Amino acid sequence: MTSSIVRSFVELGQLLRALLSAQAEEHGLSPLQLQIIIHLFDNKEGARQSDLAVIFQLSKPTISVALRSLLQKKLVRKNQQEEDRRMFLLELTERGMEVAKVARFYPEPVRKLVSTIPAAEKKIMLRNIKGITDRLVATVNKG
Repeated sequence: MTSSIVRSFVELGQLLRALLSAQAEEHGLSPLQLQIIIHLFDNKEGARQSDLAVIFQLSKPTISVALRSLLQKKLVRKNQQEEDRRMFLLELTERGMEVAKVARFYPEPVRKLVSTIPAAEKKIMLRNIKGITDRLVATVNKG
């Protein structure tokens, strides 16, 4: 049974990546670029490049390549900080906001399926998935 649950998580991850990839392709973006746009949309205060590297668990050069393209496409801008002029916060442009408003719904098919599950079952499901996720994050961050 444990193996079946793990396989189901793997399949769900693959399906979510497929939905993300399809949405990214519609906007001429890579899946990572779309994830960055969605993250910046959800975090209105902006983010530093190093923050994005930590959040997505990728190297700074990988994030840099994705950001360079987003800057060229005028979906993201750098906002120099007053208190430390060496630091830049990344923010969405108006065009980036428009893309994010549409693209952030890429997991909508999953939302629709989950919405049909009774509330009591969803509560148990959420507790279990959150528990697994939290423990996995702690394990990954350790080493």
